[in-house]
Amino acid sequence: MAEMTYNHHAMHAFYSLSDDVNDLENEKNFVNNGRRTLSTIALCYLSLEAFINSLCKIVSAVFDHNPEQLIKSNLGARVTYLSKELGYDESELKKTGIYNRIDEFKQFRNELFHAKYVNKEIVFKRTNFSSIPILSNQVDSFQAILITIEIMTLFRYSITGLDLMPNISIGNQAVLHFDKLNVLYLKYLKPYFESALAKHNLATELNLDISDYRIFPPSPLIHQSEIVVILRAVQEDKYQYPLNQNTTTIGENLYSQLVQSYNLPAGHTSGLNFIVNWESFYKSTYPMRR
Repeated sequence: MAEMTYNHHAMHAFYSLSDDVNDLENEKNFVNNGRRTLSTIALCYLSLEAFINSLCKIVSAVFDHNPEQLIKSNLGARVTYLSKELGYDESELKKTGIYNRIDEFKQFRNELFHAKYVNKEIVFKRTNFSSIPILSNQVDSFQAILITIEIMTLFRYSITGLDLMPNISIGNQAVLHFDKLNVLYLKYLKPYFESALAKHNLATELNLDISDYRIFPPSPLIHQSEIVVILRAVQEDKYQYPLNQNTTTIGENLYSQLVQSYNLPAGHTSGLNFIVNWESFYKSTYPMRR
């Protein structure tokens, strides 16, 4: 059994990216880069790797391979394994350029996760990731989700009879519906970002189109119904818990009280403070290290 955790990660990535665009849409004071871009990028990478790993575990089970060492190899090697075992032409896979984009996504992710930036811009030749990863914005988030969708599009039908593209929940208080990530990208995320940019007379060089993404046909080596998706749609009784149904504003009230407690005049703006004692700091005669 292989858990499809990528669907969970992709759902969070979708809504995190939507919130990033919302930050830009309604900002009135500065170009808002999105308060969740790092989270969005991380979730996209989690979705991508979990998708590849889920497929590796499934294929390993079908062909009686041990997946433990496989999933420890680099992402490119895992994609190559899938291409080979599922009967696809690896040369066709290489023509898409996806290996280069995966490598640069991994490099960008590592710069962020491991704080490796040392005041030297990074040159990304195959993607539109920022040369200074810590200054990432919505374009980086869209580049991340585009690479994720491209890989998912490649292998979405590889297991005969299944569509492995993530399902994203859409709805309101009255309805709940699930639609595919690529569909919601085209119907919602892409036009939302383009409209938010246009509102502020901004633009991006990133190609947001996904219409030319390659799709592999179902693998001839796995027959329909050999692999099935099992979902628990109804929660077990032992996990049911009676929640308070009243709508409250606890967090909103606490935050408002916190701001008021500083007793600052309207229009006040302060900066970051990392100094323990300003008076002694200014009196110090030691030259600043460079």
